Amino acid sequence: MPTANLSLSALAHAERVLSHVSLSATEEFTRITRIVLAYHAPSHGLLNRNGDPLEFAVNPATNDLRFTMELAAQPAARLQGLSSVLAALDTPFQGIAASFSTLQTGAALRWGAWLGARLPFQAQSPVRFKIYAETPSPSSPPTVALLDQYQVPHLATASLVMIAASPASPRCEFYFEPGSLTARSLVLLLAPFGLAHRLDDLTDALCRFSFRRGYHPDGLPKATYGFSYSVLPGGAQPVFSLFVHAAQLAGADLYLRRKFLAAHPHPNEAITFYANLTQSLPDLSERALFHNMLTVSIDGEAPPTLQLSLCPPPALKGLPECPSHNPSL
Repeated sequence: MPTANLSLSALAHAERVLSHVSLSATEEFTRITRIVLAYHAPSHGLLNRNGDPLEFAVNPATNDLRFTMELAAQPAARLQGLSSVLAALDTPFQGIAASFSTLQTGAALRWGAWLGARLPFQAQSPVRFKIYAETPSPSSPPTVALLDQYQVPHLATASLVMIAASPASPRCEFYFEPGSLTARSLVLLLAPFGLAHRLDDLTDALCRFSFRRGYHPDGLPKATYGFSYSVLPGGAQPVFSLFVHAAQLAGADLYLRRKFLAAHPHPNEAITFYANLTQSLPDLSERALFHNMLTVSIDGEAPPTLQLSLCPPPALKGLPECPSHNPSL
């Protein structure tokens, strides 16, 4: 199952590492990727800066295997293609996600849609999928109506670029790109959902990873940010997430790996998978070749959660066939 930018060795390496954490998760991961990535990618994709059609996301708080995939179809055909893919995966394409096509009607698209999967490490637990859809016309009537349904503010300082939802779930996530971001403007983004009191928790978690670039006068690291609101209809149960290119904060893959593992000293399956998957990264480069986005998420009261995304790296010669379970490596 080769693609233009994802090597067979990288995919095989990921499957081998995963098999030493959970055999049931490996079988399901292989089944899903064989269906979704069944065709040669037509060009350099936009899922991540490497152009890979597959990206992992490690979130120790949820302790599941998270990955996102880009179909080989042209952008305008991807949402329809996802409907066929989900049918092959025995998952009905329904709920709020089924209405996403109305947001793209007649518009020019850059990437169209992606498919995310959240796969439990435990056998017998169901897989959850998530549809990510590009929003090319944030001011179109269908898009405005959706924002109003979820009571998401119409922001003059940020552009809506993407929405996401799981099939059959009423929860929807709205992703924005701000022109710039400071701690003061971040408070204004948190306030509509009553989360302004979480500013210090959010920025403290973020700053633990920053050492490469300067800071704004109000203490926020200088970087390119994105953010999202994940809410139920009417704005209920909000979760705010702040996204940043990990390389802008920490630079090298080696440093990112060390900081992320140090932040989670009690490894679960998600951390073990990440630690073993990235054993080779310190030998590759002093740059961030595989890590992509760092995400910090908060709700009304729980501690912030961290998520780190990365493209699957290839195995290097000299590494053991059977990955170690020790995340300190």
